[in-house]
Amino acid sequence: MEQDAGHGRSDITVHPFSPQRLLALVFEIKSVARHLKRNGKRSLKTAKHIEKDLEDAKTEGLAQLADRRYRERVPRHATKVHEFAFVFCGKFCVAAVRTLQRNSTENWEEVAADSTVVYESMTDIGDEDVSDEDEEA
Repeated sequence: MEQDAGHGRSDITVHPFSPQRLLALVFEIKSVARHLKRNGKRSLKTAKHIEKDLEDAKTEGLAQLADRRYRERVPRHATKVHEFAFVFCGKFCVAAVRTLQRNSTENWEEVAADSTVVYESMTDIGDEDVSDEDEEA
């Protein structure tokens, strides 16, 4: 976990030790707060606000994987790497994966990308901000 790679530390890396294994994995994990702080009071974010924050953090995670070049520590015999960005907000999760393959000049080229949203039920959050004081009453 948190191996020094490129310009920082990835959250989780899985590198193949055997030359017969050609796949490496790199994970970046982020979290998003469910509450806003306004005038010293906490209030729950709306479902739309949480969705936007999850998507923004996912994009930021994928950019961090590329900008900090975590894949540089992948052994030379590994020809493919899957880069994952996971973002959590309570029981809600957004995941993205990008697959890169080493070309003949030893550079990485993106060959596939996908994104998945996992929400148990965004309607549980509601569409209105609710302050902690309202919940206690």
